[in-house]
This record gives sequence, structure tokens and C-alpha cells, in this order.
Amino acid sequence: MTTQTTTQTTFRRSIYRRAVLDAFRKLDPRVQVRNPVMFVVGIGSVLTTVLWLPSTALRKDDLFLVETGDIIPSDGEIVEGIASVNESAVTGESTPVVREAGGDRSAVTGGTRMGEPLLRPTGQGAAPSSPCACRCW
Repeated sequence: MTTQTTTQTTFRRSIYRRAVLDAFRKLDPRVQVRNPVMFVVGIGSVLTTVLWLPSTALRKDDLFLVETGDIIPSDGEIVEGIASVNESAVTGESTPVVREAGGDRSAVTGGTRMGEPLLRPTGQGAAPSSPCACRCW
């Protein structure tokens, strides 16, 4: 019985070692060029890393403005405005949800995308709301 345990451990170790080495080899741009999908994903991740505002720059109670199409950089709550938020990346829900300031549905999740501003009724009729202001948690 001891022989079988040693053989299985050695077998698993060799599989894991090969998988880790192959993963690092596939990060080489010369290998990624051969697979166009992985090449585009690699370029996209580099551009995102270089051009993105780091969420570490945000602190608790910081206010930030989120406009249509922006990705919400941090968990927080809407303090002004009303809009639809596409949370499909986090929840898998296919339809956007409505988030507005002051209600029980004001919380937003970092990494979700701000949708179109919704119409807010006014005394003069319906007018589009301004971009949403959010506060970090």
C-alpha cells in the first residue's frame, strides 16, 4: 500500500509541475501571437493595466462621477442620480437593474457597468437625469 501512495504522489507532482511550466510558457508573447484570441486578450490586459485608474487611489467616502458606459471602480452607493446598472458580470442577471440615490436600492458593485440614465419626472415633464455621483464604501 505504501508503494501505491508514493506512485500517486509522484504522478500528481509531475502533472502539476508540467502544468505550471506550460502556463508560464504560454505567457510568452511569441507563443501568444500564434493564437490570435490569446494575443488580443494579452494586449487588452496590458492596455487596461496601463490606462486604468487604480481603485487603490479611492478611499472610503470618496465621491466619484460615473457616466453612461463607465465601469464602476469600487463598491459603494449612489448619492445623486438614477440609472440602470449592468451587473451581469457579477450576478449573471441578463437585464440591467435600476439604482437610485436615497432608496434601499442605492448600492453599486465595483466592476459593473453604468447603463443609460433613466428619466426622472419633473413638474415640466420627464427629463434625463445627470450622471450619477457615487460614494465609496
